[in-house]
Amino acid sequence: MERLIFSLSELEHLGQTLISGHTNFNHSSETYLRITLGTLQVTRGAILRYHTTRQNLEVVASSPDKVFPPITVEPSEIEGLLQHSFIEGTNLPEGLEQFFARTAKFVETIDIRLWVPLKIQDEFLGMIGLGSFLGREALEAWEMELLTTLAHQISIAIAYSQMVEGIQSEKFRLFMLAESAPQICQLLEPEAAAEQVVHQAVSLLDANAGALMLKHPERQELEMHFTFPETLVEDATDHSGPNGLVVPYGEEPPVSMEATSADMLKFVVREGLPGHCPPKSDTLFGGKNLMAVPIPGRDGDILGILVVGDKEERGGMITPFTDEDVILLDSFAKQAGVAIQNAHLHQEALDARQLQAEMEEARKIQVNLIPETLPDIPGYEVAGHYEPRGPVGGDYYDCIPLPTGHWGLAIADVSGKGMQAALLMATLRAGLISELSRGKGTAVEDSVQDDLSSAALYGELIEMAMTLNSLLYASGTEEKYATFFYSHLNPDTNVLTTLNAGHNPPLLVRKDGTYKWLGEDVGGIPLGMFPNEMVPNIAEYAAEHIQLTSGDVVVFYTDGVTETVNVEDEYYEEDRLVADSKACKDSDAEDPAILARIGNLELIAKFVVEGFISGLHKSPYHGFSVEFSQYRQYMPGDDTKHIDWKAYARTDRHYIKQFEEETNLNCYLLLDASESMLHPIDEAQVDDPTIEVGGTGQKLTKLRYASFLIASLAYFMAKQRDAVGFAYFDDTLRQYLPARSSTSHLHSILITLETLQTAKSTRMGMPLHQIAERLTKRGLVLFVSDLYDENQAEVVEGLEHLRYNGHEVIVFHVLAHQELAFADFAAGRSAEALIRFIDSENDAEIITTPQAIQESYLNNFNEFLDTYRLALRQSDIDYNMITTATPIDLALASYLAKRQGVL
Repeated sequence: MERLIFSLSELEHLGQTLISGHTNFNHSSETYLRITLGTLQVTRGAILRYHTTRQNLEVVASSPDKVFPPITVEPSEIEGLLQHSFIEGTNLPEGLEQFFARTAKFVETIDIRLWVPLKIQDEFLGMIGLGSFLGREALEAWEMELLTTLAHQISIAIAYSQMVEGIQSEKFRLFMLAESAPQICQLLEPEAAAEQVVHQAVSLLDANAGALMLKHPERQELEMHFTFPETLVEDATDHSGPNGLVVPYGEEPPVSMEATSADMLKFVVREGLPGHCPPKSDTLFGGKNLMAVPIPGRDGDILGILVVGDKEERGGMITPFTDEDVILLDSFAKQAGVAIQNAHLHQEALDARQLQAEMEEARKIQVNLIPETLPDIPGYEVAGHYEPRGPVGGDYYDCIPLPTGHWGLAIADVSGKGMQAALLMATLRAGLISELSRGKGTAVEDSVQDDLSSAALYGELIEMAMTLNSLLYASGTEEKYATFFYSHLNPDTNVLTTLNAGHNPPLLVRKDGTYKWLGEDVGGIPLGMFPNEMVPNIAEYAAEHIQLTSGDVVVFYTDGVTETVNVEDEYYEEDRLVADSKACKDSDAEDPAILARIGNLELIAKFVVEGFISGLHKSPYHGFSVEFSQYRQYMPGDDTKHIDWKAYARTDRHYIKQFEEETNLNCYLLLDASESMLHPIDEAQVDDPTIEVGGTGQKLTKLRYASFLIASLAYFMAKQRDAVGFAYFDDTLRQYLPARSSTSHLHSILITLETLQTAKSTRMGMPLHQIAERLTKRGLVLFVSDLYDENQAEVVEGLEHLRYNGHEVIVFHVLAHQELAFADFAAGRSAEALIRFIDSENDAEIITTPQAIQESYLNNFNEFLDTYRLALRQSDIDYNMITTATPIDLALASYLAKRQGVL
């Protein structure tokens, strides 16, 4: 009993030492063995600790003290050992013969007579072996009970030590991962990042070799990106590719422990699971052990695999990788994935920045090719508009004066975009100017009937086309070519001589409404596609004459016009071009009815705004600057400190530097969408009273005109980087979009405008108050409405609420022409003609003659206008009355003037 008490006291002291972290079980194992032998009065024995990952028993303490090799334990043998509390050396249980055969040399050296398995529940922890009982054949019963207690205490010590070692190992892993992450993540070059990932992995796992394989962006293969050492794969048995080892993936996983390295790599990538091959398998490292883990990307995809092998050897034996090693390398691989993706994203950003710089240069080249203004040709009205689909387009047009007093009209479209396309277009323009300056294509013809002069001009144009074709063929590639249409205009005879090189044929609309496609039957191949010697075998260039008469319209265009798609995925196509050109041939481009033909609000907004901006270069808005305006001509009153003297030295003209405005504004666009806004324009305003919007059958109403205005304002504000908000309402707030400055938000506004829903009733006061409560940041509010509301005072109060909250407010009062000119409407009708007048919001109607109600209508209407003018002026609110015939740019000018005042 005294021995037991003493032993338990010593065991308790050892347990406290383990708990304090001052030692571990391996270091204390000799003390545990000494206590056990002393308590039982046994002279020989040993404690063996089981390693789960190695699947062997390691002798941690023995008496006598000797070095023994580990003893392998198969999983089936562990189950047998756990079934016994004691195993006598002379009575070995069935199924464990092979195990004890492997312990024969150890048993003989220590003289083991009794084995005690160490366990807690079903976890096998090791064994105690005892021998030499000092003349006794066996231990007595009470000693066996004492041995059971000692074995349980030793089992607890081993289990606790394993837990502590696991925690310490995890802390070490976290420390190593924390140390390695900054080192690999700060590298922004892909090659340097790959090299550092491999070196860190090898160092982290105490390995002597490593490799990084990444998936090919297109092929189902893994490509070697870096190895350590560099000769790692020289003797590899896998497939070899141009960059070293190449391993196909996506096949079935290995099914045998004899899996080769290639099998394991395919398995790792296909399944996204870490794993390690047994040392005896064929590996990348000459038959030694291998561990491979997948490298995950941010999106969950597998970027590749990280492989380490040839772990440091101890005692002349290969140290196998453990499950903890797999976890550690798997954690590191996640960091490596971030580092690799960051490096590639950085490289992509550099490439994109270089591409963006090239695109900007290409854009500058492109802009310089397009004339800012077109010249005045006596007897002709010439207008042009260019809107690239992307940052850099491939189109070109020009109006070139010829030495004879005639004019060259050119339009072209280069395949592709970017710098190469811009340079090819510049080459085309330079070649065209060179040919014209040498007198090519300038022969004078008197009329279409002048066969001699026509033949001369034909020949010159064809010769010029061949020269340009040869020039572009030598400058580009088979994928780079240009469609080209050239017209020689004689303003004295009104003869147009044309040559087509694969371009969309221009549209000629006669005054009587008939039309013709120019050059449709004599079109040659695009310039630069084939060498000159092949042109006659494919499609020769040819020219033709057209006699123009007063009132004719010629529309030159590129395929970007006819291939434009609206929100319903409908192409504009040639039929609509014909219909719109015929309907608008007698109108000015600024006419809102012409804008209605375009249909797509974004195109309308761009058309209006870009035209308006071009006028700002000579405008009186000295303090205003937009991002796309760099210079404008000096005007009296401008501050001379802004004159660009270098530009003056080059051009002998004074230009003012334009600076991008630093202050941005919150702008809110409000739209009245009540039924009264659906009032159409009257018959007197346009030739065709049923003008359709984009071929949809929709008339140009006050609401549609207001949508043009709102879209143009939103587009213009976005150009200035102002934040734009939008709301529309009738008697209820239907939709509210808060102010933002992103391109996607602008598109949301335009889509909302295209899908407006109107309501019968109108009571705008409450929605205006609701909007005023939502707008917390002061800005500029623009309200577009016909202001028809029976509660005028409520409307004014709602607008005053906005003004009271610090907003600048502009009201665009939109009216149809016939609403203002009722007297003209009445005068055009017979005094006996009865007209049905219908209230668009409540469907009330009266049948009478216009003359009978003319005086009453005019008195009420003028009172209606005066009420708003006076009330809004007193509230310091800008009031602008416009009609559906008012050019949109005038409304933009009103907004711009107010914006300058706000800033």
